Amino acid sequence: YHARKATENGIKPAWIAKHKNSEATFLDMAETLEASKNSVAVTINDPTTTDLFALGPFDVDDIPTDLVDELKISKADTADSQIVELLKIAGRPLSISEILVGLYRKFQVTHKRTALSARLYRLSVAKMVEQAEVRGMYTLPKKSPTQTIKVIGGAS
Repeated sequence: YHARKATENGIKPAWIAKHKNSEATFLDMAETLEASKNSVAVTINDPTTTDLFALGPFDVDDIPTDLVDELKISKADTADSQIVELLKIAGRPLSISEILVGLYRKFQVTHKRTALSARLYRLSVAKMVEQAEVRGMYTLPKKSPTQTIKVIGGAS
């Protein structure tokens, strides 16, 4: 587009220069994208957001069982973590019905629909989940505790 506009008749010289500049910028971006095809994206934990003191039911996998038995992890904390884990697994917004089925299939636990709805509300207030654009659907918040680092020349 910009290459064509820069060669049109009757266009002001200042606009020709802007179109040529835009064309050069886009060509440079295209080159960079082509060169990055052989790059590998590696996801690592950001040390500033990794919580050394996390006590969630899924955060204590690396701790010996005798120490885990000494911790005070409530049933509510376990249920909250199970819901968040389902949303991570799904990678998309889930309805209350899908969460009910997922909790049973993954963790063999059942909840009343109203109790689960109340729990999802509390989780949304705590910013652990958020309501999706579609009513009755829930998803994880947009921010993530991981970052992506581009490694140039890695294997595809």
